[in-house]
Amino acid sequence: MSVFLTVFVSLAASHAPVPSYHPIDEAVFVDTLRTYAKQTHRKLTQEEAVSLTRQFDHAGAMADVDPLFFAGLTYAESRWRNRAIGDGGNSRGIWQMSVSCVRAVMGRVTKREALEVIANKHARTWVAGAFWRRLLRKWSRREAATVYNCGPIRCKQSNGTQRKTTPAVRGYFKHFRRMLAIMGEFSS
Repeated sequence: MSVFLTVFVSLAASHAPVPSYHPIDEAVFVDTLRTYAKQTHRKLTQEEAVSLTRQFDHAGAMADVDPLFFAGLTYAESRWRNRAIGDGGNSRGIWQMSVSCVRAVMGRVTKREALEVIANKHARTWVAGAFWRRLLRKWSRREAATVYNCGPIRCKQSNGTQRKTTPAVRGYFKHFRRMLAIMGEFSS
């Protein structure tokens, strides 16, 4: 295999590391979310954009993750729809959080209690930040997004190595990069 092809395949099979936290300008962030929503044919009110901005900033500060990355991740997972349900009903909300995710952070809680946490935007934001902080203690910034998407067991390949990325993770970074470009236009 040529050197070019080897480098291309390795770049295509991986993704950038999850970016670190930095303080945001709330007004610019809100404008970025609303512009991106409009470009992708999603209605997002000012109030919804402010709420999302604060959720992403809070979770990002807890986990040391760029809030805009969380915006890209949640857009890919749920299109920012609070009532989104995926994985056959096992994942819910904008973070597509599962009962097992809540239990990983909060310990022994009933399924009903975990679903109540997922339904509450403040509680689920705290769980998302705590879960990501936990992921980043155990996994590298390159691996964490993949493990978030499919878990440490489902992400194992048949040869025992960890999967580098998934289509959903590539979507996280695609939306993040697009929003980053929009934010750059507002910031300049």
